[in-house]
Formats: sequence, structure tokens, C-alpha cells
Amino acid sequence: MDQLRPEALKEKFDGRCRQRSLLKGAAIFLSGALLFVVCVLGVAMSSSTYAMMIWAVLKGLSIGLLFIIGHDACHSALTPNRLINHLLARLAFLPSLTPFTAWKLGHNCLHHGWTNLKGKDYVWTPYSVAEFRCLSAARRKLEKIYRTPLGVCLYALIEIWWKHMIHPRSTDREKMSRFGYHSDRLLVIAFLALDYSVMIAVSPRALTPLILVTFLIVGIVIPLLIWNWMFGFLIFMHHTHPRIRWYDKQDEWSFYLGQVQGTVHIVFPSIIGILLHNIMEHTAHHVDPRIPLYALAKCQRRLEASFPNAVIVEHWSPKYFMNLLSSCQLYDYENKRWLTFEGS
Repeated sequence: MDQLRPEALKEKFDGRCRQRSLLKGAAIFLSGALLFVVCVLGVAMSSSTYAMMIWAVLKGLSIGLLFIIGHDACHSALTPNRLINHLLARLAFLPSLTPFTAWKLGHNCLHHGWTNLKGKDYVWTPYSVAEFRCLSAARRKLEKIYRTPLGVCLYALIEIWWKHMIHPRSTDREKMSRFGYHSDRLLVIAFLALDYSVMIAVSPRALTPLILVTFLIVGIVIPLLIWNWMFGFLIFMHHTHPRIRWYDKQDEWSFYLGQVQGTVHIVFPSIIGILLHNIMEHTAHHVDPRIPLYALAKCQRRLEASFPNAVIVEHWSPKYFMNLLSSCQLYDYENKRWLTFEGS
């Protein structure tokens, strides 16, 4: 069928959908960077721990928004210039402590190249019943924690950041530039030290040991936990749904099945969608990652008009989120259906 071919899908978008603007891209990046800097200063200059906590939460959210901008730049979609895109992506990823080289491989090549194909795409890949029962009791417990409202944070922190960004698999390391990866990790460490040092340097408080620890916990750890929850939540919503299929055999998988029928367009209130830079218009992004974030909403509408029965659209609510966590836990790869941890 024509619709199964990547070329046929991408033809649904004309050249204007892929037009990138240096001015728009730079402005979006600078606005995200400015928000992050304001939050860093807000944490540092707060007169009370309560105020620091508010700024810490905002800092965590600003890390997420900056990461979304970096995600677009990493796809070379933010501006027309590849070198500028990659520079902006590296900078935008630093607050989330994400090495650019590891993310580019894991996301651009593996996740986008093989969306929802087990063994290739490692993002929220569900276990089969047999695999789950073979896990240790502790590992089964951890998997159950992952699929809870707060557990999505742990999933992002452990399964994505630690296992693939900081300590990638040997098979992943073989595909990365050794110099590039180690340089990016050093950049991440240097940025972490800079972030902490700036807060200490501009703080009007007397730098007692308690204040130094407070800055570490409230200024660094809490924002990173907020960011990881946001990240785990968003990627869970993107590729988990009762209608979404996962595959463990490459001959069953296709570009169409992975990119169109393997992603979800989650509809949030308009203001949230705008603040998230249209990242939830995810089907259009997967069909063509070259579409800049400022054109995704229009392209998503066009895709849904072309494939009204194929594109999955859901309006988000707390009830929907909880139902998803409780019903999409394991996967029957033979019969292509989601199961609970009890196998039902």
C-alpha cells in the first residue's frame, strides 16, 4: 500500500512545512535560555526556603522547555543551519545533563529509526508476560513502580539517563564518536559545576554548610527530579496507548506502523500545548522530524485529515493517565495487545 511508504507519508507536507527560520529558532532558544537563567538567579537570591522551592520547581520546568528546544535543534529542525542547530542543541541539553552525542544516537537513530520495535527502540519498551516473570522480585517491583504517577520520573532517570546517556551500552558506544561522547560528558560535568557555583556566587546569604547543602538539594537535585518526571511523563504518553502496537519481529514492523500508528497526539489545553512547543503533536514529528516545532500544529492537522482512522488522538485528563498506567503494563507480542502485570 502507498501509505506504508515513508515517501508517500512525507508528501502530505509541502515545502512550507519544513521551512526553518534562523530568527525564529534563535529567538525560541534565547527565550528558553533566559527563562532558565532567571530561575537560577531566583533560587540563588531567594530570601526563604519556601521561595527557593518555588523557583526550584520553575527551574525544573525551564530545563524541560529548554530540552524540547534542544530536541528540535538536534533534529536540525530549529534553524536552517546544521552547525548552528547542533551548537544550540548541545547548549540546550546541558541543564538536563544530557550528552548530545548519546542523545543523538538513542533518539534520532534508534527511537526514530525503529519506533516501537523491541530490541532497537528502548523507550518505554514493555516486557512480555514470560519476560516479566523471569525478572528478579526486586526488578519486578521496580517495573511496577515505573508505571505509577511518580514512578515515571524514576524510569527516565534510571532507564534513559543513567543507562543510555551516562553509561550507554557497549553496542551503543560502538556507534558513537568516542571523542564526541567523552567531550559531551565533560561539558555536562562542567555545566553542573558552573550551575552550582553561580548560585553560590550571587547568593546574598552567608554561605554556611547548611546553605551549601540547601543549594545542592533545592537548586540542583529538585529541579532535575522535576525535569525527569516531566520527561518520563511525556515520553510515556507519546508511545503508550491501548491502540498502539509494539513489535518484536522486524519483518512485522514498518515505517508507517511505527511512526503513524505507533505514536499518540495528546491534546492538552491550548496554553500548555504552546508552552510545550507543540511537542505533543507527536505523529507529525515522527513522520518527518525535519518539521520545526513552530510548524508542527499545522502539519499535525494535515496528517489527521489525511489519515483520520490511523492517527491516534486523545484528550489528556488525570483519569486517562491513571487508566493508561494501570492497563498498559505488559505486552502480548504474539496477539498484539496490552496486558496488566497479572497477565490479564
